[in-house]
Amino acid sequence: MKLRCEHNSIRLRLKKSDIDQLKNNLQLEETIAMPGGIFSYRLSIVSGAIEVAATLNGQSIEIGIPAGIAMDWIGSTETGIYRTIKLPDQDSLSISIEKDFICKDRKEENAMDFFKPAELNHPADSC
Repeated sequence: MKLRCEHNSIRLRLKKSDIDQLKNNLQLEETIAMPGGIFSYRLSIVSGAIEVAATLNGQSIEIGIPAGIAMDWIGSTETGIYRTIKLPDQDSLSISIEKDFICKDRKEENAMDFFKPAELNHPADSC
């Protein structure tokens, strides 16, 4: 699972194996060892939840997807789940959770673990 952050936006990209693990274990977590500690980010399927949620707990980002939304997305040809969460200070946080595509310029990646644009509702010329 890849994490990309930009001003008030979080984007997670999941390979096929990541989606299988998410479906089977109801969560997916990555850790990054850094000087001074470990940073982690987790994506979870949450039973009973109504909306996508995000929290920051110390050195960890946690994103939760309602079970119905997650399972519908996993079994569909839709590329992603996109939500905007209102923040208390009149700002917002954009969340994107997407099926990952192989990039043309990274030949070392295992193409079998990535989605192909033809499998999903996605333009063929993007990475």
